[in-house]
Amino acid sequence: MNKNVFLFVFTILFAGVASAQEVRIEGHQVVAADSTWTVPAGTTILFGPNASVEVLGGLDFQGQTDNPVRITSGDLANGTGLGFLINGQSTANINLSGVIVTDLQTPFRFDPFWYRPQAHSPTLASTKTTRNTSATHPSLV
Repeated sequence: MNKNVFLFVFTILFAGVASAQEVRIEGHQVVAADSTWTVPAGTTILFGPNASVEVLGGLDFQGQTDNPVRITSGDLANGTGLGFLINGQSTANINLSGVIVTDLQTPFRFDPFWYRPQAHSPTLASTKTTRNTSATHPSLV
Protein backbone atom coordinates (compact mmCIF):
# COMPACT_ATOMS: atom_id res chain seq x y z
CA MET A 1 0.00 0.00 0.00
CA ASN A 2 1.61 3.27 -1.02
CA LYS A 3 1.86 6.26 1.27
CA ASN A 4 -0.94 8.27 -0.38
CA VAL A 5 -3.48 5.47 -0.25
CA PHE A 6 -2.60 4.81 3.40
CA LEU A 7 -2.83 8.51 4.27
CA PHE A 8 -6.18 8.82 2.49
CA VAL A 9 -7.61 5.81 4.34
CA PHE A 10 -6.22 7.12 7.64
CA THR A 11 -7.71 10.58 6.98
CA ILE A 12 -11.13 9.09 6.29
CA LEU A 13 -11.01 6.78 9.32
CA PHE A 14 -9.72 9.53 11.61
CA ALA A 15 -12.30 12.00 10.30
CA GLY A 16 -14.96 9.36 10.95
CA VAL A 17 -13.87 9.13 14.58
CA ALA A 18 -13.41 12.89 15.07
CA SER A 19 -16.52 13.99 13.18
CA ALA A 20 -18.70 11.65 11.14
CA GLN A 21 -19.86 14.59 9.03
CA GLU A 22 -16.56 16.02 7.70
CA VAL A 23 -13.65 14.67 5.63
CA ARG A 24 -10.57 16.77 4.78
CA ILE A 25 -8.52 16.04 1.66
CA GLU A 26 -4.91 17.26 1.49
CA GLY A 27 -2.40 16.60 -1.30
CA HIS A 28 -3.03 13.88 -3.88
CA GLN A 29 -5.03 10.91 -2.58
CA VAL A 30 -6.06 7.67 -4.30
CA VAL A 31 -9.10 5.40 -4.13
CA ALA A 32 -7.54 2.02 -4.98
CA ALA A 33 -8.82 0.00 -7.95
CA ASP A 34 -10.16 -2.76 -5.71
CA SER A 35 -12.10 -0.46 -3.35
CA THR A 36 -15.10 1.87 -3.22
CA TRP A 37 -15.23 5.04 -1.14
CA THR A 38 -18.70 5.25 0.45
CA VAL A 39 -19.83 8.66 1.74
CA PRO A 40 -23.10 8.86 3.70
CA ALA A 41 -25.68 11.64 3.35
CA GLY A 42 -24.88 14.82 5.23
CA THR A 43 -21.09 14.51 4.89
CA THR A 44 -18.99 17.52 3.88
CA ILE A 45 -15.76 16.87 1.98
CA LEU A 46 -13.26 19.74 2.23
CA PHE A 47 -10.41 19.95 -0.28
CA GLY A 48 -7.23 21.75 0.69
CA PRO A 49 -5.44 24.02 -1.83
CA ASN A 50 -4.60 22.01 -4.99
CA ALA A 51 -5.78 18.78 -3.33
CA SER A 52 -7.10 16.00 -5.55
CA VAL A 53 -8.50 12.48 -5.39
CA GLU A 54 -7.63 10.02 -8.13
CA VAL A 55 -10.36 7.38 -8.35
CA LEU A 56 -9.08 4.06 -9.69
CA GLY A 57 -11.94 2.18 -7.98
CA GLY A 58 -15.47 3.28 -7.14
CA LEU A 59 -17.39 6.09 -5.48
CA ASP A 60 -20.69 5.71 -3.67
CA PHE A 61 -21.91 9.14 -2.53
CA GLN A 62 -25.27 8.60 -0.85
CA GLY A 63 -26.60 12.13 -0.55
CA GLN A 64 -30.29 12.93 -0.53
CA THR A 65 -32.21 15.99 -1.70
CA ASP A 66 -32.75 17.16 1.87
CA ASN A 67 -29.37 15.90 3.18
CA PRO A 68 -26.76 16.15 0.39
CA VAL A 69 -23.09 15.30 0.30
CA ARG A 70 -21.33 18.67 0.04
CA ILE A 71 -17.91 18.95 -1.62
CA THR A 72 -16.00 22.22 -1.51
CA SER A 73 -12.65 23.90 -1.01
CA GLY A 74 -11.92 24.23 2.68
CA ASP A 75 -9.39 27.07 2.50
CA LEU A 76 -10.32 29.56 -0.25
CA ALA A 77 -7.89 32.16 1.12
CA ASN A 78 -4.98 29.89 0.10
CA GLY A 79 -6.43 28.43 -3.12
CA THR A 80 -9.07 26.01 -4.32
CA GLY A 81 -9.00 22.22 -4.43
CA LEU A 82 -8.65 20.44 -7.76
CA GLY A 83 -11.34 17.74 -7.49
CA PHE A 84 -11.76 14.11 -8.54
CA LEU A 85 -10.06 12.37 -11.47
CA ILE A 86 -11.91 9.22 -12.52
CA ASN A 87 -9.17 7.13 -14.04
CA GLY A 88 -8.41 3.59 -15.20
CA GLN A 89 -10.61 0.56 -15.54
CA SER A 90 -12.42 -1.02 -12.62
CA THR A 91 -15.35 -3.29 -11.85
CA ALA A 92 -16.48 -0.80 -9.16
CA ASN A 93 -19.34 1.61 -9.91
CA ILE A 94 -19.58 5.39 -9.67
CA ASN A 95 -22.69 6.68 -7.84
CA LEU A 96 -22.96 10.43 -7.23
CA SER A 97 -26.42 10.81 -5.68
CA GLY A 98 -27.42 14.04 -3.95
CA VAL A 99 -24.07 15.81 -4.38
CA ILE A 100 -23.48 19.58 -4.30
CA VAL A 101 -20.04 20.77 -5.40
CA THR A 102 -18.73 24.33 -4.96
CA ASP A 103 -15.41 26.07 -5.49
CA LEU A 104 -13.31 23.28 -7.01
CA GLN A 105 -11.15 23.83 -10.09
CA THR A 106 -12.35 20.69 -11.92
CA PRO A 107 -14.94 18.90 -9.74
CA PHE A 108 -15.09 15.63 -11.75
CA ARG A 109 -12.75 14.87 -14.60
CA PHE A 110 -13.09 11.61 -16.50
CA ASP A 111 -9.94 10.25 -18.14
CA PRO A 112 -10.58 9.40 -21.83
CA PHE A 113 -9.90 5.70 -21.16
CA TRP A 114 -11.86 5.24 -17.93
CA TYR A 115 -14.36 2.40 -17.60
CA ARG A 116 -16.87 1.41 -14.93
CA PRO A 117 -19.84 -0.98 -15.34
CA GLN A 118 -22.16 1.79 -14.15
CA ALA A 119 -21.85 5.54 -13.57
CA HIS A 120 -24.90 7.21 -12.01
CA SER A 121 -25.35 10.90 -11.13
CA PRO A 122 -29.07 11.65 -10.78
CA THR A 123 -28.74 14.74 -8.57
CA LEU A 124 -25.34 16.33 -8.95
CA ALA A 125 -25.01 20.12 -8.92
CA SER A 126 -21.77 22.03 -9.38
CA THR A 127 -21.25 25.71 -8.73
CA LYS A 128 -18.04 27.65 -9.22
CA THR A 129 -18.20 30.84 -7.20
CA THR A 130 -15.96 33.78 -7.92
CA ARG A 131 -15.99 37.24 -6.41
CA ASN A 132 -18.28 38.75 -9.05
CA THR A 133 -20.17 35.89 -10.69
CA SER A 134 -21.75 32.54 -9.99
CA ALA A 135 -22.72 29.78 -12.42
CA THR A 136 -24.57 26.56 -11.71
CA HIS A 137 -24.23 23.45 -13.84
CA PRO A 138 -26.71 20.64 -13.08
CA SER A 139 -24.47 18.03 -14.71
CA LEU A 140 -20.94 16.76 -14.48
CA VAL A 141 -18.36 19.45 -15.00
